[in-house]
Amino acid sequence: MIVLKKPLYIILVTSLIVAIYSASYAQQQKHIDLNIHDVNRLALENNFDIQIYKLDKEISKKELLQAKSVYDTEIDASYKFDEDLLDRSSVLLGSKTTTIEQNAIITKKFPTGTTLSLGMDHARQATDSSSSTLSSYHESTATVSITQPLAKNFLGVIDRNTVKITGLDVENTIYTSLDKIEKELAVTQKAYWNLLLAFEDVALT
Repeated sequence: MIVLKKPLYIILVTSLIVAIYSASYAQQQKHIDLNIHDVNRLALENNFDIQIYKLDKEISKKELLQAKSVYDTEIDASYKFDEDLLDRSSVLLGSKTTTIEQNAIITKKFPTGTTLSLGMDHARQATDSSSSTLSSYHESTATVSITQPLAKNFLGVIDRNTVKITGLDVENTIYTSLDKIEKELAVTQKAYWNLLLAFEDVALT
């Protein structure tokens, strides 16, 4: 029969208590509470396939915006400044000529296929030449133009159909992406419930 001395017995019991407490504390530190809502949220944030499906939806929306951009209002403007200080062969030609040109045009296409353009040009020139009848002058012009297709894109049929078809493609992509995301969530939820069932089996065992 083995007889343990009291001091040694106390040390063994104390060590056993410390070991049990440490193991219990380590388990508590690693313990994570997860419900089905947390699982869904983590899957939506971290699942790589779900992120790709989300990007597919955003890309398709960009394609619709690109198709509708055919009706955007466009503006084109330019400014030109020229100052001529070159030496002249005659003093009558002056020593300085300044030319300024300003141009702007606004273009808008309508769903009927009609393209409307409004333009404005302004030119100004000044010189110190004594032989010139006008030391400076201004010239401004305004233009309006209308373009209407009369062949395949008559009344903007092609443009409207392109926008309509792109819109249908976008809706199809969104529904397809949502369906794929739901399938990924279903797989994640199934894994969660299987894991929960395994823990229950271990607890019952």
